[in-house]
Amino acid sequence: MGSIKGVLWAAVIANMAVIFLFSAQPAEQSEKLSRSVTRKIVDTLTEADQNTVEDANAPIRKYAHFLLYLSLGLLTTLAIERTVPQKRIAVVWAAALALCLLYAVSDEAHQLFVAGRGGKALDVLIDGGGSLAGSGAVVARRIFAAKIKF
Repeated sequence: MGSIKGVLWAAVIANMAVIFLFSAQPAEQSEKLSRSVTRKIVDTLTEADQNTVEDANAPIRKYAHFLLYLSLGLLTTLAIERTVPQKRIAVVWAAALALCLLYAVSDEAHQLFVAGRGGKALDVLIDGGGSLAGSGAVVARRIFAAKIKF
């Protein structure tokens, strides 16, 4: 395994591990962490009361899903691209998205077994959107680089 390829796959696995660890938190612990992060974000942006934190908590949780899977999509696409560089970019993109979506579904299924948690189809859609954005950035870079001929 080449050094950059190994680093990329290690980063993919680390990203998946972070997602798994967040999903393994019981609902009460997850909510506590989420509210503390939301409080810091809201306090940084504005003077807020408890209602503002409550209102912002759910959207910030969804953004966190999106961003975690954006990074997973980006890293997975780069890792697959390095692993099978001769493949057409469409094949690399499809493989990366499939892997990310499979992980998103398995993550939501995992949450069914965690105290107070549950799997949500909406979260899989948000995760898929993040994966699509991350992998799409890699694909766009590759297409742009091919047209410019760096």
